[in-house]
Amino acid sequence: MTRWILIFILGLAGFRPALARDILIARRSHDIVEQFADSLQKKLSKNYSLSQFIYEQDNSKAEQELYESILKEKPKAMLLLDNKAVSMAKHLYDSHPELMQTPSVATLGLNLKNLIDSQKYPMAGVAYEVSGFSLVTQYRYLFEQPVDNVLVLYRSKNSLQSLIEDARKQLERERISLIAVDIDKLSSAGTDLTDVISSQLKEDHQGKAIQAVWVFSDNGLLKPEFFKQAWELKAQKLPIPFLCTIEELLKQFQFCTFAVYPNHEDLAVQTSDMLRSILEDGIKPSELGVEYVISNKTAIKQGLMDQLHLRPIAERLNQTQVFP
Repeated sequence: MTRWILIFILGLAGFRPALARDILIARRSHDIVEQFADSLQKKLSKNYSLSQFIYEQDNSKAEQELYESILKEKPKAMLLLDNKAVSMAKHLYDSHPELMQTPSVATLGLNLKNLIDSQKYPMAGVAYEVSGFSLVTQYRYLFEQPVDNVLVLYRSKNSLQSLIEDARKQLERERISLIAVDIDKLSSAGTDLTDVISSQLKEDHQGKAIQAVWVFSDNGLLKPEFFKQAWELKAQKLPIPFLCTIEELLKQFQFCTFAVYPNHEDLAVQTSDMLRSILEDGIKPSELGVEYVISNKTAIKQGLMDQLHLRPIAERLNQTQVFP
């Protein structure tokens, strides 16, 4: 009797026991990430309860605050929506082994195939990068242009070489040669990368004529101090198209002629399906690993296209966006 009286009194006092959440979304404060998180919530909220841990990118206490949020929400699984969220989760798995019972799925991060070890951590994911193979072959299909040699600049010290090698092998099957230039081998501490990047962006490389440049999504090479004076300047001068996997690089600058980038709506479906397979079907993250994004959008830059005298095949445009 005393127990029931206590429950009644606590109820009158407005006490509510902490409820465990099914899914905790860890993400930074950013418009695009927020829109994607909203899309995920719409797809998952009918069957799951969700909460969000939102942090600023420069918050040095974010990892501890994420841990406190996990203790409070007691989620069955987590969604990690950028590289920092992935890094924090890995540190927490290492320092708090009890969290290994809480699986996670990641996306919107770069280089996830190298960052996530699904055999070590209970983590799976969907890579945010569009593969070089998809980018180049879709360009060739849309414009029906001969593509024998594609140039890409990258940094081996950024652990991205496996993505380059994957693309090289895939493109070889299409009889396309990927000429990959490791900027780290051409520079040292104190080197002005603007000059190094500029010197390597050219229409003839290693005695081979270049038909396209794959702009690799590496923040270290696309910093503002290099972008304007090297990348954008060369893209406007060279008689070859620059191909991107970031929508904003095509929309906001006179830089990319053609872009292929993730379809966020379909990416939300792919990510939520992966999470469901873990929560409902009992599939382990180690069995899933990191998948490539399976649905993309395409866009073309009309001004640069005209400058290069490129004409897409009209019946193949479909839902390709055209920007001036």
